[in-house]
Amino acid sequence: MADSVLDIAVEVVRDWAGLARIVAQWEELASHALEPNPRYEPSMMLPALKGADEGDFHCCLAWARDPERSDLPAMLGGVFPFRRGRSYMGFPVSALRSWSHRSWAWELCTPLVRAEGAQRYVVALLDRLERDGTAVIEFRHMPRGGAFSAVLAEALRERDATPFADEHAPAWTGDLGMRTLTIGMGTLGEMWVSMLPLLNRTRRRIAARSRSDSPALPA
Repeated sequence: MADSVLDIAVEVVRDWAGLARIVAQWEELASHALEPNPRYEPSMMLPALKGADEGDFHCCLAWARDPERSDLPAMLGGVFPFRRGRSYMGFPVSALRSWSHRSWAWELCTPLVRAEGAQRYVVALLDRLERDGTAVIEFRHMPRGGAFSAVLAEALRERDATPFADEHAPAWTGDLGMRTLTIGMGTLGEMWVSMLPLLNRTRRRIAARSRSDSPALPA
């Protein structure tokens, strides 16, 4: 059956137990992922999540089903873990940010998406989050030029949306670097994302001024 006829639905899971019940499908997805990320596989993510505060956890699962074969089980096509926030950069905007554990410094936050039909899973995710009223989505710490970044960019072109990219280059990534993509959903979200370059420049100027005003250490 061609991928184009599959029905894709996005389920939202908000706790450890909801993910523990799909370990077999999750592991199968990880073995066929567009871009691997061991941090988001069940063997690493479930123990980290079980010891963390689940209050803001918000994981989207993309499921595909063949509408002509109701006897077949749904296939897991995407695992997108987020933290939900009531504000973004201090402003009262409904936001989702890629989930990370506090003990993981600069970890990759690339979601697991099935390589075959990856763009359709991403579009289904964006559609669901916009319907739910999410104004800002932030995909944190993704390899610059990675396969998921390319699929996400194509999905955003399809939606006529423009993300803001914040580049990072922690020492352990060498020349590859990473970036965080912030996406505005709907009129309100697009407005905030359009303000990010100005807000970031203002924040850097304030930080530089603070450093220059600091008293010199005694010799």
